[in-house]
Amino acid sequence: MIIDPPWLCLITSESRAGGRNIVDIVSQAVTGGVNMVQFRSNITDDVKIKELSLEIREVTLSKCLFIVNDDYKLAIASGADGVHFKENTNIPVDLKRGIDRDFIVGQSVHSIKSALHAQAKGADYVIAGTIYKSKTHPGGFTKNPIFISEMYSRIQLPIIGIGGIDHDNVVEVMNHKAAGVAVIGSIIEATDPEESASIMWSRIKNYRTSGEKNGNCGQF
Repeated sequence: MIIDPPWLCLITSESRAGGRNIVDIVSQAVTGGVNMVQFRSNITDDVKIKELSLEIREVTLSKCLFIVNDDYKLAIASGADGVHFKENTNIPVDLKRGIDRDFIVGQSVHSIKSALHAQAKGADYVIAGTIYKSKTHPGGFTKNPIFISEMYSRIQLPIIGIGGIDHDNVVEVMNHKAAGVAVIGSIIEATDPEESASIMWSRIKNYRTSGEKNGNCGQF
């Protein structure tokens, strides 16, 4: 599946859903404008996590990119569009070999050095942060959007910003050459996930992506 930038990526989190059905939240968010969903779950049971991944794949099918966090075997089995690896995970050299469809590989990075390494190992995009203070990393070191523009000058991959991004600061992130943003709480914890996604998407899409400016993004 090909999706042009910019990207509004929703990272799933059952623990942040307040007891609500995460599949319903994802469905509402996609209706509101989310065009990439990264499936992350704390479920340890192999059968249950596959069932949940298939449910989310169903509500995203032909509507947005569906990426599975870290588990490339689950990504392939659930028909995902790709897999997203943690910063310190080595991307398998022959990962895409034998996959009979376009398959996207992303990686989280917290430094330009890590971004360069991800690029060298074949990543198609990176998610970079932590930009602002967030609930996911409450005690973590935060950067600021300048970090994205600095990274942009050093790599040839789309950069998606992450960390404490909401309606109020998303424009600032996009203005620093981000190809998109990844969020959790600003949509999942919202009373109306569809409306929250719609507001954020309307602010994102009014800004040209770095790829449209100088060819550094492309599409996937």
